[in-house]
Amino acid sequence: MKKLFILFFLIFASASFGQDSHETIVSGGIGYGSIASNSPEIGAAAFHLSLSQQLDFLPFRLKANYTYQRDPEYFLPMSETTKLYYSYLQIINFGAELFQNVGDYVCFSEYFAYALVDDAVFEGLDNWAHGITFSAEIGFMKKTSPLWFSAGFNYGLTFTGNRPNFGDFYLKVNYSFVKI
Repeated sequence: MKKLFILFFLIFASASFGQDSHETIVSGGIGYGSIASNSPEIGAAAFHLSLSQQLDFLPFRLKANYTYQRDPEYFLPMSETTKLYYSYLQIINFGAELFQNVGDYVCFSEYFAYALVDDAVFEGLDNWAHGITFSAEIGFMKKTSPLWFSAGFNYGLTFTGNRPNFGDFYLKVNYSFVKI
């Protein structure tokens, strides 16, 4: 897993300092949705972190995303003696994002990617699964500001392991670093 993260950051770091790159976007957000893994769906709080890179020779952005979804009861205060298990999924995505500006204040983006999912929905099981994910969002921005806000949804399914699937609606804060 560490090798995967190191490889990911090396690719994006080399693209960021290359001559053909011109924009890097860092995003973070929260959401609410559901997770399942050969089980009924469970409500889940979601946390998103992403990094996307626009390269001049590609018609889309390269994007990597990390999502952590967990049963929201995990975050509530409880007795120290209570030992309960709260299901979670960790999702790492690598894919392509299409980004369209519509006027001066609105943008749309769609994202399709390969998903690597750490499935821990059941206590005592921690399996890795492979699949796909899709997301779409609408952003509200001002052309002169590198900071903008977006809202969207994310859905993914896997084809191996216990076949976990996940989805959520989210709000994100985005920041654009433009290379001059």
